[in-house]
Formats: sequence, structure tokens, C-alpha cells
Amino acid sequence: MTEEERNRFLKIQKKIVFLVDQYLNSADLAGAKQVLEQLPLVAGSLPHEGMLDKQGAALFHLFRIMDEEIKRNEVITLRSFRNVAVVYDAWISFHNYLRDMEFGIEKNPVDRLRQLMAQYAMSMTALLYMVRLYAYDSEMLGKKVMALLNGEVSGESSRSALGFTRPEGTFSKKSGTVAFVVCTNDDAALQRCAEYVAKLEIPEGYEVFFCPVYEAKSMAAGYNEAMQSIVADYKIYIHQDVLCINPYILLELIPFFEEHPDVGMVGVAGAKDVDPSGIWWNAHHKFYNMILDNLIRCENDSLMDPSCYDHDTWQEVSVLDGAFLATSVDIKWREDLFDGWHFYDVSQCMEMKKAGKRLGILRPNSGAWIIHEENTGNLLGEEYDKYRKKFTEEYHNLYE
Repeated sequence: MTEEERNRFLKIQKKIVFLVDQYLNSADLAGAKQVLEQLPLVAGSLPHEGMLDKQGAALFHLFRIMDEEIKRNEVITLRSFRNVAVVYDAWISFHNYLRDMEFGIEKNPVDRLRQLMAQYAMSMTALLYMVRLYAYDSEMLGKKVMALLNGEVSGESSRSALGFTRPEGTFSKKSGTVAFVVCTNDDAALQRCAEYVAKLEIPEGYEVFFCPVYEAKSMAAGYNEAMQSIVADYKIYIHQDVLCINPYILLELIPFFEEHPDVGMVGVAGAKDVDPSGIWWNAHHKFYNMILDNLIRCENDSLMDPSCYDHDTWQEVSVLDGAFLATSVDIKWREDLFDGWHFYDVSQCMEMKKAGKRLGILRPNSGAWIIHEENTGNLLGEEYDKYRKKFTEEYHNLYE
């Protein structure tokens, strides 16, 4: 997408959201519906729908839900809102609740659901639509929600019930430390990220530290700051919008590092070869051990069939995505070149290669490791292309 196309798309989206806001404010649902009908025309194709911002994403779905609510003679969810900001607050509150309840993070699922249902007039159609859209296991979560609404069950959900299999890995070291490093500018996202890390099963004799980095000048600068100040056997660099849903990540990761001392970094998404453009997902052979949720949709199919991997337990790759990067060695991040928020990750892959270290993605035998709640409206413009050119100029001799 060119910069001109990007700006045109954002301008159209902004106008639609503004008009809907005006109609909702005056309780004119028909007017809001008429304007919303334009939104799927702009965002209906697969490349464009992920470019909606957060408010646009919520409206996109509620527009789809509206006709079904009318057919079922339910109260139309949009009717209860007087501005787009409240629409988004309601949508993201239910989105986060359903996810946290499914993975046993929500401490008071019954009370919280009753509170949300009372605060926001979300129809049953809308609620079950969200279950189908965002759940790791939609059938199981749908039954859980209905049971909660009927007052039949309470307490935490079990992540083991979702099909995660406890690995039988052995540890050569009887003790060690793991540090999760997160650059953050969002306290709410950081708290959710930390809550999921806190639910991980920790190997006996190991300690886990959660290490946020505030006000980093760039991702590479923030990671260097943490790397130089934290003493840990393994450092795991994750985005603040990453949720570690598989409780057995460390039980798989640490034995793998012990068995493969030549592997310096493990991720959850990457490619076997480096595309000449420098953009890793443009490569032909991509591998995933994660689920992507960009609010428009939750891509459960991003979890690749384990049979596609070259090895029984892992896949060697040339580049990894920065959402989750676990390291067994400390190599300086290139903040001298990548002083922003792009290409710090694939740059580090090249630095690992220069140091003689291999990169890998473990087969998702026990279930996906993370959900990346990636921000919507993430259009790649001039800033991204600037760092892409820096990457290709610096490292082209390593992969051409």
C-alpha cells in the first residue's frame, strides 16, 4: 500500500466513524446503520480489514451483528450507545473478559460477567458472536458462558482443559533464572501481559522475573537497557500485547536450549529464508507457534500443522518476528541503526547469525504458545520503509 492509498483509507475511515458518532449521539440508529454500510465496502477485503483502527473494528462487527439481532427480535446492541468511544469500551471489555475467563485469568468470572451485562446492553447474539470470533476453543467457551449466565458454575477455567499437553522434557540444570522483558507504554496491556506470565508453570529450582522497561527511546534501546542490567540464564523479549496462553512454555523452552547450545534465539513466528525485501512474512516458507488477534479476527489457523516442520521438535529458520524472542545468549541489539520500532527483530536475527548462533521455532506439539493481540490500524508507511532499507543495506550479504 502506498502512502497516498494509506492516507485515503484513513481519511474515509475517520469520516465514517465521525458520522456514526453523530448519529449515535442523536439516537438515530437508522442513520448510523446507513453510514456503517459503507464500512465493509472499505474494509471488506482481507488486506484492508486488518487496517481498521480499534473503534472501526468494533463498529465493523456490530454492523454485522445488527441484522441478526433484528431477525431474532433482540435489542440492538448499538442502540444503547451514544458515542463510538463507549462502543469500543464495551467491545474491548467483553473481548478481554472472554479471553481472560477462557484461560483462567479472570478471578471472578460470574460477578464480572453480570457487571458487564448490566453496564453494557450487549445482546446474547453479540456475546456469542464474540465467543465464536475470539475463542481458542469456541465450543467450550460458549458452553462456559451459557453456564455462567444460568448460574450453574463458578470459579476459574482450566487451561489444561483446552488441550495443552504437559511436555516430558528433562532439565540438565537443577536451577536457573528466566527474565521476561517488556517495553511498555500502556499500563493496562502490561498488567494483562504480566498476569498471563504469572500463570506459567515454573520448573522446579527456577525463578522467573517480569521486567518492564518504561520510556524506551526505541525497542532496541529498551532491550539493551534490560539486557545490560538483568542477570538471567534466559531472557524472553515480548511485546506488551502478547499473552502467554500455554502454561508449559518454559517446560519446553529450557530443555530445548539445553539440548541445542548452538541455538541462540527461539521465536513463535518466522521464515526459513529471508525475503529480498527484508519483510519476513513475504517469504515462501513461514512457520508459526502463535495465534494472531487483531480485533477484526482471531486467526486460529495461524498455528501451522506440526507435520510441516523439518525436525521432530523444531524448525530452523533465518528470521523471527519480534512478538516473542527467547534468548540463551546476550548479543547487543543494534540501537545504533534501528532507533525506532521496526526491524530491530530481524536485525537481531542477523546479529545472532554473525555470532554463529542458529534460530528456531519449536513445533506446537503442546498447543500454541501465545496470542498476539496486535493493534489494528497497523499500516506500514514511510517510517517502516526507512528501517526496511536500513536492514537490506546492512545485511544483504548475509542472505542473498
